[in-house]
Amino acid sequence: MKKVAYIVLMAGVIWGISSCKKPDSVYEEFLVPNGMTYPGKALNVKAYSGKGQVRISWQIGDPNVVKTRIFWNNFTKSVEVASNSEMDIISHIIEPLDENTYSFSLRTYDADGNFSIPVEVIGTVYGDMYERSLVNRSVRNANYDEDEGLLIIEWIGSNIDEIGVNLTYTNIGGNQRELTVENSDEVTIISDLKAGEPVFYQSMFKPDPASIDVFYAPQTKVPYFGNITDQVLKNTKKPFNRGALVHGDYYEILDWQVNPAGAANGNVRLSNGNATFSTWNGEGFPASSIVNGKMFQTVVLEAGSYRLVAVHEGAHAPVYGNMFLVAAKGSDLPNRNNLIAMALAFDTFPPSATVFTRYIEFGINEEETVSLGFVASFSGNAMCWITKVELWKQF
Repeated sequence: MKKVAYIVLMAGVIWGISSCKKPDSVYEEFLVPNGMTYPGKALNVKAYSGKGQVRISWQIGDPNVVKTRIFWNNFTKSVEVASNSEMDIISHIIEPLDENTYSFSLRTYDADGNFSIPVEVIGTVYGDMYERSLVNRSVRNANYDEDEGLLIIEWIGSNIDEIGVNLTYTNIGGNQRELTVENSDEVTIISDLKAGEPVFYQSMFKPDPASIDVFYAPQTKVPYFGNITDQVLKNTKKPFNRGALVHGDYYEILDWQVNPAGAANGNVRLSNGNATFSTWNGEGFPASSIVNGKMFQTVVLEAGSYRLVAVHEGAHAPVYGNMFLVAAKGSDLPNRNNLIAMALAFDTFPPSATVFTRYIEFGINEEETVSLGFVASFSGNAMCWITKVELWKQF
């Protein structure tokens, strides 16, 4: 009986020891082989990228922790941060740091100097090299509507990592203004721009969504065009000012230079009270054909980029022969067969269109004498018919 009782007693002791093991396992991470305890490690450690800096955040789960030390560069550098379990989230910014990817190790400490096992987190620091790689969002088109007083900017889709565009400009009152263009915005309208003043923009980036800093592409101008027609050209829209009668209801045009071929059949048509910039070739006209007829104005333009626009708005569909909108250096326009070699820019007109806007763009690097207008070669029943001519300059 004593032997049986001893066996039962030993079994109970073993059972009691094993039954206590599960609750004690909660503290396993605080135990070391020699019986000493060490603090609980940092929890939920995260690293947030920045410009020349990084932010480390973590939580404390052990009430005995009084501080945390962050190590980097193979434990050769470190910083100490006071911390305790009553703090919800602890964070610390490490700066200045060179642009690179770093491994940070965090150890917690108790009041006796015991420290936890290290917790590692990877953080990336960005700087000038990253910023130099950034490219601004592209502008599809930008025009200043003089009648409405609006600058209308059309954007091409945003770049990777881009979070928006920062715009700065001078308003009508002469004050600097800023606005942010969201990535989803396809069109931006500025209603209080001081006409002719530059508009600057730069795209804003975050290398990752949680980055603590915003990075900027180089500031550049919005290449918008403003209408300078009235300051540079004369007699540019219907009713066009006219001179002597040439034939039928066709008259000479004033303020434009016209060579003999271009003037042969008149250049302003008076129809229903509307004086339209026109040349017609057909049966009964003084000239049976027009070869290299030229109608243009010669002006002096400063260095810059320009847009020459011709507009047709009418109920009748014109039938064009070979008619070109042309810009060229000098005090004359080149002949049709020399346009490729001598023109700054040129383009033809669409056939039989009742409404159209045609434009050419050109640039000059210094102040130049430039001729702007039309070169036409007509045979048979053909005509040009323009209701408005405009010159726009890029600001």
